[in-house]
Amino acid sequence: MAPCVAAYSWALGYRQRMASSGAPASLLLGRREALIFLASLPVALAGCGTRDPAVNEPGIDGSGNGGSSTNSASTPLPTPTAAPSAQIARGAALELALADLAGTTNTGKQQAQLSKDQRRLLAAVQAGHLDHANALQGADATNGSTSAAGPATVPGDQALAVLVRRERAAARSHAKAALDSSGSAALLWASMSVAASRYAAALGHDGAVPIGSSKRGQLPALSVDQAVAELVAQLHALVYGYQLAIGKLPVLGKRHARAVTELLRVRVLRERLISILTKRSITVPIPQPAYVPSLRVHDAASAEKLIARMQSALLPFCGLFVTAATGKDRQLAFDTLAATARIARSWGGPLSAWPGWP
Repeated sequence: MAPCVAAYSWALGYRQRMASSGAPASLLLGRREALIFLASLPVALAGCGTRDPAVNEPGIDGSGNGGSSTNSASTPLPTPTAAPSAQIARGAALELALADLAGTTNTGKQQAQLSKDQRRLLAAVQAGHLDHANALQGADATNGSTSAAGPATVPGDQALAVLVRRERAAARSHAKAALDSSGSAALLWASMSVAASRYAAALGHDGAVPIGSSKRGQLPALSVDQAVAELVAQLHALVYGYQLAIGKLPVLGKRHARAVTELLRVRVLRERLISILTKRSITVPIPQPAYVPSLRVHDAASAEKLIARMQSALLPFCGLFVTAATGKDRQLAFDTLAATARIARSWGGPLSAWPGWP
């Protein structure tokens, strides 16, 4: 029973820290939301019973449904009021142009050359960009013109390649805006940047891509120290999960070597964040003896699935770091969000229009 008690103690500690930060009650993690992991124990930890503590992202209830989330089409995101209106207008115009190009690529003669998976992906990309533009239009960005980057000037047989290039350009543009912003505006731009980067990568490769939900929750108001502390606590769990997964991956395989490299990077990031807390005389969260994984890791396939789930579940905590970060921490926070989204997708995690949001 010790591993279960440890996980439950972590959950209670998380609840107390979030409560003291003034976070909405809907974001406080409870008995069934103990860490990044979501469901059952492996055989070695089977003494905890069938209803073990589980953790989802902030704002997501134990069933995996969006408890306090709202649909992106009905509720606009917090708008980047600190950004210049011209920057917001350009961003909205860029998003609308990308949506137009994705839609045009997915229709007419071009559609006949696409696979079913590509058509589904393009539809998700178009919807994501329209959602981004809608969020920015809440900041009075409706005057931006899309004619300069419109799809009419793109030959049909080149539309997909042009879309990939423009996604990458949009990712760079939004990244700059994210580093120039703060609070929820920083996460707005950072999330759009990371989404565009992941869109470009997905569009450039064949094969089916899982599409994530566009639902999102509210962000708790955390200081940068609180956000870093929560991220460190999650990285402790991530290290534990990687160790479980690595043990089931073929030792001489590329996936094993890759997981070992990623585990090293997680540890390096964790130590860097711990040094930030230490320099500021902030109490550093300590790792628990064991955590409850989301699935029983019994072979290579389940090990890969666990890594994808863990990295995907880590994204909202990276988003909290982006929102709270100031000064020199902003670049680290953005890089952490971008890297986590890239790794999650590479292991089979879903493609999201809003990476980093609960």
